Order: sequence, then structure tokens, then C-alpha cells
Amino acid sequence: MEIYKTKDIRMEGGSASIYENPYLSFEGMPIVTFGSFKAYTIETAKQLILEVEAEVRKKKENCFLIGPMNGSTWDDYRWPLHSEKPYFFMESVHENFYHDALKGLNFEVIGKYASNLQKQTGIDHSFLEAKRLELKSQGYYLKTGIYSLNVPLSKVLSEIAEMSNVAYQNNFLFSPCTVEYFVAKYEKILPMIDSSLIQLLFDSNDELSAYLFSFKDPVLDQTLVVKSLAKTQSLEIKGVAKYLIYESCDSYKPNQIIHAYIHQGNAASLTVSKQLDIEVYRKYMLYGKEICI
Repeated sequence: MEIYKTKDIRMEGGSASIYENPYLSFEGMPIVTFGSFKAYTIETAKQLILEVEAEVRKKKENCFLIGPMNGSTWDDYRWPLHSEKPYFFMESVHENFYHDALKGLNFEVIGKYASNLQKQTGIDHSFLEAKRLELKSQGYYLKTGIYSLNVPLSKVLSEIAEMSNVAYQNNFLFSPCTVEYFVAKYEKILPMIDSSLIQLLFDSNDELSAYLFSFKDPVLDQTLVVKSLAKTQSLEIKGVAKYLIYESCDSYKPNQIIHAYIHQGNAASLTVSKQLDIEVYRKYMLYGKEICI
């Protein structure tokens, strides 16, 4: 993943960075992103964005300017809309006037996301037991907790990284992530959470076939956060996503579940959400603007 931070912009009361990612394009145009954004007033926010535009225009080629995004969707991107609901762990906090600043400068929403709240966390035990038997009959086995395997953490993370690159390749604004970047990122994150609810499903050849990255929120009471979920195309058994979530619920017994950061165009994630009794917890927006030279 070759992401280049091309410029840091600093001014009194704010700062931002510009990134170029050669793997990204939007409507056939190359993309430049801005992120690492911080402003204390809407006036400063607007001035920062104008400075970003001025720098991008120096490239002297048409492009699409997208933000906020720290280079790729593997890093921090999108801004939350204000909500009275408390923030969950790993959720970015930003000023709500950032949205107004971008809209005032003719940026349009190009990506809508939501974290959804599931209050009914009861388990269909007949489904869970049936799925356990079905998977076992076809040679699959489950490991709960990323440290449950007798192998180095970097090896497990490398397998997750490789599978994620394939599973997510059709996602909106996808760009490949190097194994080294992925491992380094999650080696920093894992010590901050209870990783005992990360579910790893392997096939009869001990190859990773699916995973669920879920964890107990360290602040919100009895809350399970479902951060990401993926499976290989060769795993054709239906209901695996629901099964993995049930396994985490069976271990933890949460009072509520937050399904985090679902892109409104992600059909698979939306299908899982529709199968559950949910409500929107918080919305997020990603913006873009065509830069014509």
C-alpha cells in the first residue's frame, strides 16, 4: 500500500494533511485525500480546506478531492454526525461544524455510513447448535480469542490481513493493505481491548476461512462492538456472519450490540443488519469535490 503524505498544512487554530493513494479513483478520476484534520472554529476549518484545494490545484491535473481520509479506508476516515449517544471505543470524535464547512465550500456527500444498535441480544440456540454441527461436519473449527492459537500473533494477523484484502476488494474506495501495515496497526490496538471475543473460523486444512473482530466496549456497560467481519469465497455455508456474532454473544452475554461503520452500499452488511432488530446509533459522512484545472 503506497500512500504518500504529500503536504502538512498548519495554521493558527488548525491543521490538515494531504495524501495521495495511487490505488484510489472515483468516477474514473484519480483521488487526492485530506485528513488528520483539526480546527477550532468553522472559519479556520473553511480556511484549511481552501488551503488544501490550493495545494491540490498545484498538481495541474483534474482529480477528485475526498475527505476526511488519512490516505485510505484502512486508516481514520469519515466524520460522525452529532448525536447525544456516548462514543464507543475506537470511534473518532470530531467537531460537528466540520460538515458545515465542507458543504459551504461545495463538497458533496459521496459516502454514507452508520453504526447500528441492537438491543435484543437473545440467542437463537437452536440456530447456534445447528450451525456448530453443520460447520463441524464439513471440517471447520472455531477458535475464540486471538491469543487462543499456539502461534505468534504476527502470523495470525498476517492471515487476517491477507484474507481481508481479498474479502474487501469490492468495497467502496478499497485499496490494498500491506501485511506489514496491518500487523503493526493491530499489534498496537489489541493490548487496548479485551480480544477474547475475536472469532476465528478455520477449515480442515487449518486455513482461516472467516473471522469476526468483536470486543467488549471498555466504557459502555455490557456492550459488544462488532467492528469487522469477513469470510472467504470458498466458505459457502450460509449464516456464518450471524453464527459468529452469536458465538460472541454466547460467551459475553451483552445487553446491547453496536454494529460499527456499515457503508450504506454494503449489501452483505445490510443484509445481516436487517436480520436483527436494530436502530441507528450514529451516522457518518464522507465528502468529495471535483477539482478541475
